[in-house]
Amino acid sequence: MVGIKTGKRGEQGGEAMRNGPNGPNGMDTDKRGGKALSSGAAQRVYGQHSGYRKLKAYQVAELVYDFTCRFCARYIPRRDRHHDQMVQAARSGF
Repeated sequence: MVGIKTGKRGEQGGEAMRNGPNGPNGMDTDKRGGKALSSGAAQRVYGQHSGYRKLKAYQVAELVYDFTCRFCARYIPRRDRHHDQMVQAARSGF
């Protein structure tokens, strides 16, 4: 397995040391709670975020998905394999 080092019986009590949810040095990274942008200092530096829907990349991806769905509904039979493949590719961004 990757990321697991097992010691001998006398070292570390025979338990496996991992780079996992407790991090490489044993510190629990979940105590932060993922609220890096909720502090007052972060608000002063980054400002108020307006959301992902205003991003140009999101807007273009949404247009491509909508166009692909309409194209498939109009020109490709629903039971055809290519219909599902094209819609799935548009959904995943490829």
